[in-house]
Amino acid sequence: MFAGNAVEEMLPPYTVYRAKKLYLEWITGGPPRARYGVSDSGLFDERTFENRFMTYALPRLWKQEGKKVLIGDNLSSHFNLAVVNACCDNNIAFVCLPPNSKHLLQPLDVGYFGPLKKEWRGILSQWKLTPRGRRDGTLAKAFFSSLLNELVSCLHDENMVSGFRACGIVPFDPEQVYRKLPGNQIDLTHKQALD
Repeated sequence: MFAGNAVEEMLPPYTVYRAKKLYLEWITGGPPRARYGVSDSGLFDERTFENRFMTYALPRLWKQEGKKVLIGDNLSSHFNLAVVNACCDNNIAFVCLPPNSKHLLQPLDVGYFGPLKKEWRGILSQWKLTPRGRRDGTLAKAFFSSLLNELVSCLHDENMVSGFRACGIVPFDPEQVYRKLPGNQIDLTHKQALD
């Protein structure tokens, strides 16, 4: 999981492996301050999301004055009582995006993950040319963390800023999203209500 904000601050990545136990060799060589967890599915569940929120997001948000907004996908793992209570107690609005809207409203999807995926494909292609990569064909968990470190070191955080801008979040500009809608038809009554 990657998370960041509109002022080019990227939180260290959080990787969830499909396993019962986390092994040291799976995290060796990873990005600085990265976190790792396990789940039965290899996906974020309530426990791993709560850990991510409490150990990274909340300490970062505590440092900021006033009302804070945390944007999340509409995933069931985000609906965790401890996370919701921590948000309420710390003046944090947890905004869940509507289903099927990430391509318009999720800043990292809009501005960050495209370049990330391109870099990751290049890193994997290079790994596949190594003797181990040619022999195994599949990236083992023991090698993932070091390749993730390589990926993180070559990413540019300004892509996050452009993602927030393109989504009309920072600076606030709903027109950014309206222009992307099919037919580009804007209901002026609704638009004026937002103003």
